[in-house]
Amino acid sequence: MTGSLTVHALALGLVLLVVTAVVGTSASFSADEGAALVQTDHLADGDGWLLDHPMPEVDPEGAAFPYELSVTADSGFATFAKHPVYPLALTPWYGLAGPTGAVLVSVVGALAAAVVAARLARRLAPGTEVVTLWAVGVASPLLFDSQLVIAHTVGAALAGLAALAVVVALEDRRPALLAPAVLAAVGAGLFRNEAVLLALALAAAVAGWALLRRDRLAAA
Repeated sequence: MTGSLTVHALALGLVLLVVTAVVGTSASFSADEGAALVQTDHLADGDGWLLDHPMPEVDPEGAAFPYELSVTADSGFATFAKHPVYPLALTPWYGLAGPTGAVLVSVVGALAAAVVAARLARRLAPGTEVVTLWAVGVASPLLFDSQLVIAHTVGAALAGLAALAVVVALEDRRPALLAPAVLAAVGAGLFRNEAVLLALALAAAVAGWALLRRDRLAAA
């Protein structure tokens, strides 16, 4: 990053931390968030993935386990197993700072997504990178998502990184960057289902570029 963009990125990071301090980290705002926190807490305690039913005598068949997103297994329930990479990624930060550590992962994800978007804007429309940084950081849903224990911001950062890597690879003729582009797209898909659609759209866009420009690198 240039000096100016670096300063703005640091300022955005400070703004996001101030928002975190004001909003707090002691309450959950969605079922997804609660399920992720419970699963992460269980993993951080070294108890594995499966939780026991809190009141089996009332619900012997397990039909009313209190976390609606849970996956049922023979010996217990996993509250957040649809994207297991996410609670695993949260576990060390949760172990250090509890729910605050988990929220800070979302804050870092939002900042990373804004920086990646700014770098992409510099490629597509030079001079708009600072505006893009702040637009993504404070004028998009990522501001709200930065305060939640959901993987939206992490997925957005990885998806943006995939797009940026593809653009740089094609424009600068650096085929080695196609490998991290694929890894970033796969990583985003491990955190959020929507990233699969983005990866397909990105592949279609690159295929179109390859056909129009007869670009062998893009075809690869």
